[in-house]
Amino acid sequence: MTAHTSVQFHSAVWTFFIALYAQALTFDFLILEKKTNATNGDKICKSRGYDGLAVVNTPESFAYLLRITEEKRISAGKGVNIGLYLKVDTMEFRWYDGNLPAPDLPWLYQDTQPDVKKPYGRIHHSGRINMESGKNWVHTACSNYTSTDALAVAYGTTFRDQEPLYASVHQTRSYVTSYLECVLLCSANYRCRVAAFYATSLECRTLGVETTTMIFQPKSEVTTFDSSL
Repeated sequence: MTAHTSVQFHSAVWTFFIALYAQALTFDFLILEKKTNATNGDKICKSRGYDGLAVVNTPESFAYLLRITEEKRISAGKGVNIGLYLKVDTMEFRWYDGNLPAPDLPWLYQDTQPDVKKPYGRIHHSGRINMESGKNWVHTACSNYTSTDALAVAYGTTFRDQEPLYASVHQTRSYVTSYLECVLLCSANYRCRVAAFYATSLECRTLGVETTTMIFQPKSEVTTFDSSL
């Protein structure tokens, strides 16, 4: 596994890209050629060596899946099956890897509520997520998400000498040896949107999806990564 970084200077702001990848792939997705319903699609994904229907619980993975399914989503006009489902016993949405969907999930309808008649998630042909019966035959996206080689991706904007003022209720603090480690720590958490590295104390603070409009204040020892831009 290899790490590549490219940095472009814009005065005090760096555009920063980091990707960990295997075999030149950023994400391990498979789009089935034949149309199928959600249940059969999950079985076929597993028979092909994947963990199941695609989990796209980060902005990066979602944007990538939109790109590679664009033709199939739009040509058929029915979207693509993904690994989001309704956990009926608790009446809450879950990804197939067990994670809850983030509050900023791009729903087709913002007031989407759990409905036992619509237990399966699909990326609508418009590129937003909708819950459906799962019975219609459409294209299906598979992914791996339990492998020890799970991929971490982070890209956004780096602000040097700037500290975020907003403190999220989902903020975490860890001690790392470099800014790079702090960014990768953020990329490994699907809820993380902002990471701030304090060079003096070697502290990494991460902010979750509840973070609102970011406000910064000057602080020479801090480098902040914002993936929400």
